Amino acid sequence: GDVFAALLWLISPENWTAALRVVYEGFSQLPGKGSGALVLLVLLISLRPWMRRRMAVLAKRVSSPETDSFLATPETLAYTLILAAPLPLIFYSISGFLTESASSPFLYSAAGAMAHIAWIVALFEVNRQCAAPRGLAEAHFGWPQVVTRPIYRGLLIAEVVCLPALYFSIQFVMAGIRFSSPEQLQVYNNSLGRILFIGAMSVLGFSLLGLFRPRKSAKSAADSVRSSSLHRIYMCAYPLIMLTTLIPVILAVLGYYVTAILLAYQMVKTLWLILGLTLLGNLLLRWRTWNQREMAHESADEVEGVAGSMLPGAEAQVRALFRFVVVLCAVIGLYSVWSDAVPTLRILNRIQVWPTITMLEDEERVGVFVTSGQTVEEDVSEDVETSASDSETDGDPVTSAVTASSTETAADDADTQPLTLWSVLKALLAVTITWVLVKNVPGLLELILQKRSLLDLGARIAVGSLV
Repeated sequence: GDVFAALLWLISPENWTAALRVVYEGFSQLPGKGSGALVLLVLLISLRPWMRRRMAVLAKRVSSPETDSFLATPETLAYTLILAAPLPLIFYSISGFLTESASSPFLYSAAGAMAHIAWIVALFEVNRQCAAPRGLAEAHFGWPQVVTRPIYRGLLIAEVVCLPALYFSIQFVMAGIRFSSPEQLQVYNNSLGRILFIGAMSVLGFSLLGLFRPRKSAKSAADSVRSSSLHRIYMCAYPLIMLTTLIPVILAVLGYYVTAILLAYQMVKTLWLILGLTLLGNLLLRWRTWNQREMAHESADEVEGVAGSMLPGAEAQVRALFRFVVVLCAVIGLYSVWSDAVPTLRILNRIQVWPTITMLEDEERVGVFVTSGQTVEEDVSEDVETSASDSETDGDPVTSAVTASSTETAADDADTQPLTLWSVLKALLAVTITWVLVKNVPGLLELILQKRSLLDLGARIAVGSLV
C-alpha cells in the first residue's frame, strides 16, 4: 500500500505540471540566465563534430615521435571536458529554475535530485569521453582498447538504464530523509524510494562489474604483459565498484537505508577524487615520457650525448616526486571527503598530547561552580568579569573565591596552546613533504633546465642545491 501511494505521488500530473510550469516561467522570466544557458548548450552541441575531428588530429600527432607535443594532451583534456558538459548542464539548469520556486515538497525534492544527478551524470560522461576512440586515455595515456572501448559503450548503457531510477530514488531521499520531513514522505522514501535505490544500484553495480571482467588468457608475450596490466586494473576496479554500489545495496536491504545513502554519497565524491588523481597521474606520466623521448631525439642529433651530461639519478628522482605528489593529493583528498563522515578522524583534534595526555572537551565546555552549597552548571564561555562583579555585590565569599579561581584558570588556558594529535600529524606531514622535495626536486630541475637553458652540468647542480 505504501509503495502504491508513493507511486501515485511520484507520477502525479499535478506535481509534474507544476514542475514544468516553474521551469518554463523561470526560463522566460530570466532572459539573461535562460538565454545564456541555451546559447551555451547550442554552442557545445554544435562544436562536438569539430572537436572530435580535432582530437583525431591530435591523436595522430602524438603517435609519432617526430610530431609529438605535450601540449596536445592538455588540449585533448579540455575537449574531453567540453564534450562531457551538455547533459550535466541541462540537469543543473533545471535544478536552478526549480530551486528558485520550490513552493512544494515535490518541487524541492526534484530540484535537489536534479542537482545531485547532474554531478553523477558528469562523472559518467567525463569517464566515458576519456575512454572515447582515439581519445585521451587511448591515444595519450596508452590505455589498451580492450579496456577503453567497453567502458565507452558500457557507461552509456548504464546511464540510460540506471540513471532514471536513481534520479527518482534521490528525489524520494530529498523529500523524506529528514526527521522534520512530513511522515507521509518519510514512508514514501522508506518504501518505493528504498526499492528504487536497491534496484538502480544493483543494476549499476553488476553492469560495471561486467565491464571489468577478466578477458581470455594470454597467447603471446605481448598479450601476457597486457593481461598483467589489465589484471591490476581489475583488482582496483572490483573493490571500488563493490564499495560504491553493492555494499550500499546490502545495507539498504538489511535496514540501514540512511547509512547506505550516506555511503553512496561519500563514494560519489571519492570517485571524483579518484578521477582527478587518475588524470593528474597520467598527465605527469605523459610529460615524463614525452620529455624522455625529446631528450633521446636530441641526443641522437648531437655529437655529445645527453646522457653523459645529465645529473645521475635525475629520472629516478622525478619518478619518485611524481608518485609522492599523487599519493599526497590522495591522502589530503580522502581526509577532506571522509572526515565529516568518520568521527574517528575528527576526534584527532581533541586528543591532547602536551602538556598532558588527555581528551579535550567539545567547544562548548561546561564548568561547575559551587554557590552557597548548590551545584550549578554554567558555560565557560560566559563573561567572567560580569560574574565577578555580581559576586562582589552579593558579598558571598565562597562564590568570589571560586570565580577568582576560574578567572585565573581561563587566563592560563588563554596563554597555553594545547598540542593535539592532529597538530602532531600535520607537523609530521610538513616534515615529510619538505624531505621529499629536498631529495627529489633537483632531478626535476635538471630535466627542465637541461632542455630549456644553456647551463652546464655544474651550474645546474648548483641551481638545484640552492633551490
